Amino acid sequence: MGTAVAALATQAGKRPIVFRLKDSGIPRADTLRNQGWLQSGIMYPIAAFQGDEVRFQNFARSTFQSGRGMLKSIGLPIPDDNGIVGINKDDSRRIGKLNRRAELIGFSIDQFRQLEPDEARNQLEALYNPKQLYFRIPDLPFDEAKVLERLRSKAIENGAKFFQTEAPVTISKHGSVTRINFDGQTIESSVTLIAAGSGSFDLLKQLGITANGKLRLTPLLVGQTDPVLPASIFIDWGMGYSAVQHRYTDDRNPARPIVVGGGDATRLKNAKHCLYENREFREEHLHELHNCLPAPLTDRLSDVRYTAGYEVIPDQYGVSEFGPWIQEFGNVVFASPGRATVATDAAIKTWGKLTTKLNGNKKIPIPHSIPGNWTEPIKMHFQKIYTFNDAEG
Repeated sequence: MGTAVAALATQAGKRPIVFRLKDSGIPRADTLRNQGWLQSGIMYPIAAFQGDEVRFQNFARSTFQSGRGMLKSIGLPIPDDNGIVGINKDDSRRIGKLNRRAELIGFSIDQFRQLEPDEARNQLEALYNPKQLYFRIPDLPFDEAKVLERLRSKAIENGAKFFQTEAPVTISKHGSVTRINFDGQTIESSVTLIAAGSGSFDLLKQLGITANGKLRLTPLLVGQTDPVLPASIFIDWGMGYSAVQHRYTDDRNPARPIVVGGGDATRLKNAKHCLYENREFREEHLHELHNCLPAPLTDRLSDVRYTAGYEVIPDQYGVSEFGPWIQEFGNVVFASPGRATVATDAAIKTWGKLTTKLNGNKKIPIPHSIPGNWTEPIKMHFQKIYTFNDAEG
């Protein structure tokens, strides 16, 4: 989202500087540690919108349009794929809720439908459970790295600076400006956007600001899967897990990267932020995650390791955990998209807040000491280039 805001700023003639903590052996961006899931809105519970079906409907529809609009706007194709969700046949309440959400969003028969038993059995093979009903949903993985690279290229082309730091920046307030300290240097900013995922709360604290929210940490299993799953996204509500299978492939290796998350029991709902190298899981959370997984899935996995997925959860009435959370603190703006699917829409809303502040503030020139732009390829946490394991020890 911060990269998208920078691209919007340059279109308006501004020259932003984006600071990013360097990827040295481990990815720092929290979004890149999540599942890379292009949401359609159907997985969001109506209860998260205070039970208001109209609010749910509006947000879910905008989520579906926003994610696909994001890909289209930067020239990336919408993947020709789908997800499958399985629900126990005796769970009539959950089946009814899923059907009701699909009805409210207005999916076509190609986007959402119940699979016939023979069709489900043929598609799922060993993963098929005769005690479940299966539904096709329009959720699918997307290439977050390519999205970021396109947005970054657009921003740099129009004058933005992207700088990778060796250590986390620190910030402090000095009159009407914010001082940003990085790698032994200091610059001043008249208007500052904090969009650093789980690190945002620590940055706000340095300014004496306490955000009205919390962090949720979910253990994610990362590995390779061969043979591949029957759908790029497979959700088993009976067992309580979801699996996202990505398209990164090696011609010599038929296996594909997979990211698996467990249900509610595996989540640490009031997590504390810590430096990325120090993230680790309680042993019971890993046991709970494995207890969700059936043998036909685990038998397909290789190169298994674990990574921490952080989510920023607002405690504000009227702000959903799935959508943008934007707060203003004078000339500092904090923003979190909620879900990567709606990141560019969140960036537009954030840029609207920043514009009014920029127009009333003196422009501070970019110092010549800022080094050249960060243009290295963006690496995702599930790529085999990484060997870190947040479950070590």
